[in-house]
Amino acid sequence: MCGRFSLALDWAEMERELPFDHDPGPWLPQYNIAPGALVLCVAAAGGQRQGRLVRWGMVPPWAGEQSSGRALINARVETVDRKASFRVGLQTGRCLVPADSYYEWAPGTAPRQPYRIVPVGHTLLWMAGLYQSWDDRRREQRVTGLVILTRSAVPAVAAIHPRMPVILSRELAEQWLSARGSEVDPIVRPPWPDPGPLRAYRVGLAVNRAGQGGRELHAPWADEVT
Repeated sequence: MCGRFSLALDWAEMERELPFDHDPGPWLPQYNIAPGALVLCVAAAGGQRQGRLVRWGMVPPWAGEQSSGRALINARVETVDRKASFRVGLQTGRCLVPADSYYEWAPGTAPRQPYRIVPVGHTLLWMAGLYQSWDDRRREQRVTGLVILTRSAVPAVAAIHPRMPVILSRELAEQWLSARGSEVDPIVRPPWPDPGPLRAYRVGLAVNRAGQGGRELHAPWADEVT
C-alpha cells in the first residue's frame, strides 16, 4: 500500500538519477503528497522521457465521472494485468513516480502512528506506475490519472505494513518505461526487484492530515531522536 509520499528534491537532483528530455515546469518541494494531488511522473513518448503532472488516482473508464469514491490509487502487481481497469495503462501508460520517501502507518495504534520509509545510500525512489485518461462527463473534460503498483513488503518495512510500492533501480526503471503489452513484465514480478536498502522511522502525527506540509514532517518523532 502506498497512500502518502513525499518529493522534496530539486529538479537537478532528480535529473541526475534519471534524466528528463522534457520537464513539466517548476517543481516545488512536496512533503505530504496525498491521493487526488497532482504528482510528477515520467513517461516514455516518442523515445523520450517526459515529465508530466498527473493526478494521483485513476477512475475506471466505464465510471464516466471523477469521484474520490471511485478513484484507485494503487494496483497490486500480482493481479494488475487481470483487471480491465488497467488494460489501457499497461499498454500505453507505463510511468515512473519519483519520491524521496513514502509513509506508512503502524497497525493497532491510536492515534495512527506514521512512519517515514526512506532509501539508504541513495536519494530517490522510482515507483512503478500506470496512467490513463478518461472522460469526466460531469465536468465535461478529459482527465488523466495514475496508480502506483504495489508488492509484498521487504523485511525492513513488513512489520509496519505488508505491502509497499514497486521500487525500481535505474536500469529496471528504463526497462519498465520501454515495455509494451497487456501483461506485466517479469522485472516487477516475484522474485521481486531489489528496492535497495530502506530505513523506517517514526514521524510526527501531523502527517496524518493530508493538508499539512513542510520540512518538519520529515523530522523524527521525539522518541526516535538519540
